[in-house]
Amino acid sequence: MTVGLLARVDSLFNGQMFTGAHDVLSDADYATIVMSTTERHNELHRLHSLIDRRVDGILIVPFFEAMWDKHLNELISRDIPVVSLDVEVQGNKNNIDFVGTDNFGGGYRAAEQLVNLGHRSAIIVTSGTDQQPPFLRTRGFRDAFKKSGGECHTISVPWISSPIICDEVCRLLKQKRRPTCVFMTTDLFADRVYEAARVSGLDIPRDLSVIGFSGDPVGRYLSPPLATFRQDPFAIGRCGAEILIKRMRGETNTKRIKKIFTPKFFRKNSICTAPK
Repeated sequence: MTVGLLARVDSLFNGQMFTGAHDVLSDADYATIVMSTTERHNELHRLHSLIDRRVDGILIVPFFEAMWDKHLNELISRDIPVVSLDVEVQGNKNNIDFVGTDNFGGGYRAAEQLVNLGHRSAIIVTSGTDQQPPFLRTRGFRDAFKKSGGECHTISVPWISSPIICDEVCRLLKQKRRPTCVFMTTDLFADRVYEAARVSGLDIPRDLSVIGFSGDPVGRYLSPPLATFRQDPFAIGRCGAEILIKRMRGETNTKRIKKIFTPKFFRKNSICTAPK
């Protein structure tokens, strides 16, 4: 039997998820076909290619059209089991199984960490569109921070490597009542945020607390090491593959399975009490 794996494979996180999934599938003697989506018009074409190859199930990290269940009707009509990883498929009749992270809850807890340290003005650095993980993290953080009476300044960029991040953070840090902390919806923004603090003459964490999300290895090698909410992509991939195998074998009749992993907080030296 064969399983299709479909996602953008240009990220360490997706690679780790698929490694976890592949380990489970390989142990169960399933062959895998990996297809990458890199441009908007490719995703549905890749799905149809997997259908043409008569795969028995599909693991997908939806990014474009496949985020909406109406575009997966052919898979559903052919009784091909599908499990979505990391990004939840949206729609009114969504029966697609999902395994991912509590992104909203993680963002909420990040705000609580900073609020408890006395911070009341924050910068959020984020990217992505509605219902993608960064959007949910932003919403969680903003809800908790504003609940405490704090204010948030959001910098939303079209891609992670956007060169405007440092300039925008510096602009906000020049305000008379400047923000005292930064929340990043991915640790991959950290080098530009740290650079903005350096250019602005601010010390991390004495003058500016910085907290991230994802647990990317880059955060461990910064000075100071980055406080972050660490996800478990291997566990997400393994769990998704286990659910898919049960579906393909007809071992579960549950209408829809949804498994959410709680990100673990690793407090490093990049956050401290808000400056007076």
